[in-house]
Amino acid sequence: MTTLAFTPLVGGRSAKAPVLLVHGFASTPYHNWVSTGWVRTLEATGYPLHLVTLPYHRLQAVEEENLRPTTLLDISWGDHQDAVAELSESLKTYIEGLGQPAHLIGFSIGARVLWDLAATFPHLALTLNLGAMPVNSRLDQVHSSLLGETDMPEGFDSVLPFSPLAIENLVSFTSARFPAVAPEIIPQCPVFMYEGSKDGLAHSRSAFDLLPTHQATWLEVAGRDHINVLTSGQVRKQTVRFLNEH
Repeated sequence: MTTLAFTPLVGGRSAKAPVLLVHGFASTPYHNWVSTGWVRTLEATGYPLHLVTLPYHRLQAVEEENLRPTTLLDISWGDHQDAVAELSESLKTYIEGLGQPAHLIGFSIGARVLWDLAATFPHLALTLNLGAMPVNSRLDQVHSSLLGETDMPEGFDSVLPFSPLAIENLVSFTSARFPAVAPEIIPQCPVFMYEGSKDGLAHSRSAFDLLPTHQATWLEVAGRDHINVLTSGQVRKQTVRFLNEH
């Protein structure tokens, strides 16, 4: 058993729908959303923000920078657990506690979880904003590699060296299962997806092509990879436009 943590940020206008932001593997809400300018951009537009910290991804030093969670939800974790389903259920509980549906913004494995959340509980998702979503996370292979059993899957050597998390945290997180995207589980809300042209990990275009064309928008960000696509001002501007249109 571990916890999923939530940090609401003040400053948004209650007349606007809440926005949930779920970070990626081996990162934190601070590194994905604060240091890249996403929180500053979204707060300036008046959206109430709720930062989600995935299991085994909490950093005390980050929490001391005014990002300490106010809500912790217990969540089952470990060998053979379907992490996507478990996380979706816990996020559902939190959103229901807000009393209204939310805009959902996720990056990498956070995007993967929100894809299923929106598809499984469509009444809770106003929109989906998904960055560099892995169609097949390969985190089972990462787990074996972290244990020294196999080589690291291609592409992750550009991610893990930047992680602020301890190896034992990453081992615990990757012990659960992250199933590949299933073609029969498709979100029905408006979706904006983006990926860097040099991203060697996500390959999210194949998931985008499953969506009805009238509700989906795709952006390939030239010259960006899986790490630096979040710093793109183009992505943030289009995100604000997308939220305001819905």
